[in-house]
Amino acid sequence: MILLAILALSQGVYLDNQGVVRWRDNQKEVSLFGANYVLTTASDYRAAGYVRADRKRMIDEDMAQFARMGWDGLRLTFWGDWEASDSAGNLITNDHLDLLDYLIARAKERGIFMLFSPIQLYGSNWPDALDDTTAPGFGRRFGKGRMGTDPAALAAQVNYLRQILRHVNPYTHRRISRARSATSTRSPTPSGVRDARSSFSTT
Repeated sequence: MILLAILALSQGVYLDNQGVVRWRDNQKEVSLFGANYVLTTASDYRAAGYVRADRKRMIDEDMAQFARMGWDGLRLTFWGDWEASDSAGNLITNDHLDLLDYLIARAKERGIFMLFSPIQLYGSNWPDALDDTTAPGFGRRFGKGRMGTDPAALAAQVNYLRQILRHVNPYTHRRISRARSATSTRSPTPSGVRDARSSFSTT
């Protein structure tokens, strides 16, 4: 992912010079147990729709089960670059974004920490909707191959990241970038995206 925002519920975190995420209060490595969670977008979102399930109720049940099992971490994989943005990277307020907000609030209530992955690069339509070309986002417009080289694709990513990190969650009344967050990159990033990242790393 181009940018990872770690939402610490009660303590801040930072990325050390060796690329290790640590708690600010005791400098220990962040070590959490959980799973990847994708109900807000892509195939998991569609699968819930196929059986006409109430996605928010599913989130409630999942968070209760995760807490019961002692899980304390989730990776929030969000295909916002395909399903919650337009071709220029403007954030779209839709059901995907609302479910993300709801999920963050419910996980927070259960004391579950979250690793947010807001850009996925590859298509949200795998494996069941490969012929679907209706996704509005810049991910579909540019494709994975152009994301790191095309100036328009880089600009769209910067625009999207700025907007989603400034987005106010209506359930928590907080911005992602204000939720005691730290930002870090996994692998080298284009300079434009590094500039966007640095805009939110000192909140």
